[in-house]
Amino acid sequence: MRKVTPDDPALDDILPDIARAQAAAHDTRLPDKPEHALRITQNFRSVLERRDVEIWRADNPAAGAVFLSPLAYAGRQGMQMDDVVVLPSYRGQGYGAALIALAAAIAKARYKSFLAWECEEGNPASRTYQAFGAERRPGVKPFRLTKAHLAALPAPRAAKGLSAPCAAADLPAPCAALPMTVSPRFSLFRAVNYGIEGYDLPADEQANGIQIEDLAVEDAAVAARALEAYLYRAYHHGHIQFADIVLKTDDPLHRALAQHFDAAQNTYSGSPAVLWALDGDAFEDAAAEGFRLDIKGILS
Repeated sequence: MRKVTPDDPALDDILPDIARAQAAAHDTRLPDKPEHALRITQNFRSVLERRDVEIWRADNPAAGAVFLSPLAYAGRQGMQMDDVVVLPSYRGQGYGAALIALAAAIAKARYKSFLAWECEEGNPASRTYQAFGAERRPGVKPFRLTKAHLAALPAPRAAKGLSAPCAAADLPAPCAALPMTVSPRFSLFRAVNYGIEGYDLPADEQANGIQIEDLAVEDAAVAARALEAYLYRAYHHGHIQFADIVLKTDDPLHRALAQHFDAAQNTYSGSPAVLWALDGDAFEDAAAEGFRLDIKGILS
């Protein structure tokens, strides 16, 4: 297992193949012509240099990769698998499980306490997750705000219950009117597609986004204005391109917030997304398994 660096040869061949394999599984068309190769390599190099994500790959053979970013919720620090992908010819041979164990080991080495991810309902990979002891996160679902949603947000304005920090231009301090936890997110498909016209994602959308958790909503109208103000700053000053908002589906105030933003539940290939977490003893066991792998890179 090897950490991918901005000068890694994998940026030219392995990562584009991995991205296209993931896209094929989700009925998404990504650039695949020879003339796109240089741009795709530049896109991957850019996200690594900006530290939008870190990428670890199986090295020998080059069977797949896992894409990682930090994640926090419920007052705890963990890591998120933005994607874990095994090339079709290597599936069913244990490489997916090895990549998950690697991710847990990296999280443990960073003093994190869990590993989390999302995938579609009914994904066959769920059997692998369950074999690790991972569980679905109960009572919450992720909702997506696209770049188009963010670009249409109104400029922040003073309002009752909306505190001064919401009007500040710099990211990321959340508004006092709406406690929340914000973590970075990464989009593999946007990383490949950026700057290339004619495919299933807009060519002007970059790969960096955010995930918002722990929304403490007491008044739906105040919360909507506070979240609007935060997202406005995140888009215009932090240059994020999408936002995933994790909402409690049985909470009427959370449902009202989703309706206010016209936010749809995340879906993959038409199936709703499910949030998973590897936590507690299961996380410790997976990390221990990961540390037994031959890992080439820095875990700090």
